[in-house]
Amino acid sequence: MPQPVFKAYVAYGRDASKVEEYTPGAGANEPFLPGDFVKLSAEKAVLCGADPAAVHGISEVDSEEAKLLTANGKVPVLVLDDETVLCMCSDTVPVEATHLGKEYGIANAGNGIWKVDVAEVTTKVVQVVRLNIPEGRWYVKVIDTVVSND
Repeated sequence: MPQPVFKAYVAYGRDASKVEEYTPGAGANEPFLPGDFVKLSAEKAVLCGADPAAVHGISEVDSEEAKLLTANGKVPVLVLDDETVLCMCSDTVPVEATHLGKEYGIANAGNGIWKVDVAEVTTKVVQVVRLNIPEGRWYVKVIDTVVSND
């Protein structure tokens, strides 16, 4: 059965989250789109690579358009913490007995879409805290050792 594809969004726990602005980085980890997971590198927001060891937040705008959208050219980033619950998609059909409570990696599917990657159990990024099986929705928290919001 094909699974839904959508950008990750905050499902609940946003009260503890905040939006901060960062100068977008340049090079291989740029540009990035709304919904992309970003990390900080030399005080700049850059796109997370495959199987990220650190996640700072989720970009709220296209980094290329930031200079047009904000007066200072910075990118608004929803800063995550280990209490923020995200709703994400996956290529895998969720099974409560198999997936609930487990930790997995995430994969960049392009266009600001990131998926729970149940095949990635070495570089764990998220923990599954709830599943909506009929709708194929995965509710996850970024693991506290991966969140880099200092």
